Amino acid sequence: IRKNMLDGYDYTLLPAGLYRLLADWYGGGPHYPRRILEQANPGDDQPTQYTVELFPFQFEVTLCDSSGEPNSRSTISFVFSRMDTVGHVQEAVLKELGYTGDRDGARMWVKLMNDEEDDEGNAQPAETSDVGAGAGGGADSEYRLFRTGPKLDEEEVGEHLDDCDVVMALVEVQNPNGTFPRDLLDGEWRSKLVVGDMVDAQDSDKLWFESKIVVADDPDTVKVHFMGWSERWDDTMKRTSTRLQPFHSQVTPWRDLEKEDTVEISDRAYKKEEKATWY
Repeated sequence: IRKNMLDGYDYTLLPAGLYRLLADWYGGGPHYPRRILEQANPGDDQPTQYTVELFPFQFEVTLCDSSGEPNSRSTISFVFSRMDTVGHVQEAVLKELGYTGDRDGARMWVKLMNDEEDDEGNAQPAETSDVGAGAGGGADSEYRLFRTGPKLDEEEVGEHLDDCDVVMALVEVQNPNGTFPRDLLDGEWRSKLVVGDMVDAQDSDKLWFESKIVVADDPDTVKVHFMGWSERWDDTMKRTSTRLQPFHSQVTPWRDLEKEDTVEISDRAYKKEEKATWY
């Protein structure tokens, strides 16, 4: 249903029961269920007024991968009323995506679109409204952080996402070290790496390892040592490489050991030869 369509000419509004009866008799579709909204009461001596919400928000939600990039295979469509609360939208999206952790451990970025199309048939961005705390998120400045929290949970989502028809949303889950994947896209932190800093580094086989910066005198590159491996596997990487990620953002912090945990240790620290014995 587009905003330039006319009731009674392009479409007809029917009570849900009558629609289901006609659909059972004759089939048809697609189906466009819409919510009845109560308008502001004009006064004690006036009857309550109702209206049909013809144009709710269409959310296209995509889950980010661990590098902060959208995983297009995970996109799910939602329809939310403009009167749904911010808290309801977040809870419904996270539940459908299968997220069961603390709500503070997930964030949503949104980009507002409208139904107008350019010459190539692509939807156009809507005018920016009071969506979030700032652009951020690295590579795509059109996405804004969708603000949430106790003070906002009970506010209507229409107060924050007006002037748009479609909401493109990205959901990211917090890394074990407390960072969020999209915080890493700008790469500014890599320019500040110095010798001794710990990072997660990816080897040539695309496996992630706890690693230490061992050479950092070049403004464009650093040399990393993969912890637990011989120095001959040390690798020089560009500071801008996504093969460098913050410590424990890609590797599980397994060294948070507790009493009676079982581990394997080697005697490499006590031997001169490269080959070590594990126990």
